[in-house]
Amino acid sequence: MVEVVSGILSGSTTAHVNTVMGFLWGPLSALGLNHEACAYTIVPMLQSIAAEHITPLQAAASYLMTFVPQVFVNPGTAAMYIGLGLAGIEFKDHWKFTFKWAMLICTVCFAGSLLVGAIPF
Repeated sequence: MVEVVSGILSGSTTAHVNTVMGFLWGPLSALGLNHEACAYTIVPMLQSIAAEHITPLQAAASYLMTFVPQVFVNPGTAAMYIGLGLAGIEFKDHWKFTFKWAMLICTVCFAGSLLVGAIPF
């Protein structure tokens, strides 16, 4: 899979694939992208594609900085359903209220990570 994706992308775009995916982790996780699928397959694949441009720590930072604020908006998080059940709130109401705030936090975390150099551009 890594060889196929590396063959599609040219040399200059592989340097920025981590930054692009870092920006997309937040919305993708809010739409239900599984954490295990990201952490154990997609992030290592992206790191190996851009290995000459980024370190494994930078690949992990681009994933965690934008994924973590979305955890309790992700429909695959069991703890969210327990909390919603205890609070007596429906998922659709929770989604409508928290999605915009979680996306704002993800964007601020991503921009801050770019500014301090945790995620290279």
